[in-house]
Amino acid sequence: MAQISFRLADLAQFLNGELRGDGDITITGAAHIEDASDGHITFADGPSLQPLCDVSRASALIVPPDVEVRDKPFIVTEDPRLAFSKVLEMFAPDIRPPAGVHPTAVLGENVVLGEGVSIGAHAYVGDSTIVGDDTVIHPLAYIGLEATLGVACEIHPQVFIGARVQLGNRVMIHAGAAVGADGFGFLQTEEGHRKIPQIGTVIVEDDVEIGANCTVDRATVGATRIGAGTKIDDHVHIAHNCVIGRNCLLCGQVGIAGSTRIGDNVVWRIEEIEDYRRFVTPFVEAAVARELVQHVRGRRDRVGPDEDRRLQPLLRRVLRHQPFGDGGLGGRHGASRL
Repeated sequence: MAQISFRLADLAQFLNGELRGDGDITITGAAHIEDASDGHITFADGPSLQPLCDVSRASALIVPPDVEVRDKPFIVTEDPRLAFSKVLEMFAPDIRPPAGVHPTAVLGENVVLGEGVSIGAHAYVGDSTIVGDDTVIHPLAYIGLEATLGVACEIHPQVFIGARVQLGNRVMIHAGAAVGADGFGFLQTEEGHRKIPQIGTVIVEDDVEIGANCTVDRATVGATRIGAGTKIDDHVHIAHNCVIGRNCLLCGQVGIAGSTRIGDNVVWRIEEIEDYRRFVTPFVEAAVARELVQHVRGRRDRVGPDEDRRLQPLLRRVLRHQPFGDGGLGGRHGASRL
């Protein structure tokens, strides 16, 4: 593979940044500030990294206006981290496989393939599935019958996509994820646990990324839904009937209980959502929402005076958005739902 390189002046123009110093030097790669060497460009996003800037072996840096670089050229931009991410895109190799269906792949009856589709070795695509233009299905992936994959999706090896699951455009699903397995629905009877058929589906909207070994369960009826632009880290579980809003970030090992509804732009760290889920509102982190519910319930053992003052404005904001009707603060949610 030919080495990728750019003039620093060209990078500055691409980033719409202010170049200071020699723009004719050649940049051959990008690295962290501690690891960078000759030919690399790196970034520092604040004055606290000034000492590292002074000793970095990088050939050039991307910095904000309040950082001064000594003895090497640099690019000034308001958001160095964003600029650096754009540089990484320029150096990312294009490893897209060629269009076509590998001889060992298995396609069911009435499969519809768009233009430029690539299906890798030993992949399986079920009957009546629709695959949109420029979508890549890597080796060993499984796509169930009557599924729909939009334009420019990428399905990595050993992914399971169940029957009738719907993916929007530009959806990326990483290795080992399962989208559309049965939800965990059982009735306790005298004869034992009776399985409740899970006949719903999963709808994944545009520009969603699902990490490795995640599980998104199909709904009992209706659909489990992942909103457009949401990004899901590795090892996340989303149970049946959940509705996740747009542009959410779900961090690794988060587990979300069935029938949870999450608003837009929510960031969720390692938590297990259950009876405080209706407090997850747009732009409120879920960890804060949990504290709020504890506060409402009078559980002050985890909320001291300082936290009490901090939470009061958020509490008023959340309560304006959230109902206290069926499934509110009393009792466990989902008891009346399958």
